[in-house]
Amino acid sequence: MILYPITVVIAFFVLVNKKVAFSKSGMQLTVALTTIISTVSSVASALKLEGLVKALEILPLQSLSLGWMGPAIIGILIALILPDKIKGEAFDFEAFQTK
Repeated sequence: MILYPITVVIAFFVLVNKKVAFSKSGMQLTVALTTIISTVSSVASALKLEGLVKALEILPLQSLSLGWMGPAIIGILIALILPDKIKGEAFDFEAFQTK
């Protein structure tokens, strides 16, 4: 379950950044927060570290294994607020069509 949350956040930015500009550092922060939370959560569950599992329960939706979602949403909001926003380019399908 480490890669799933990271993939979801990156896919979100790839899809939404074509329409909405986000700060590059804010996007990096969001991916970093998501990576940290999902890694710690996975390690705590795998190694049965009860103290760490209990500490992670303060995160909303952690009981559904979605504890990474709260920090990800906060990171997305920060990415919307920070300056130096960038907007992704739309993918050009016509460039790959054969004639």
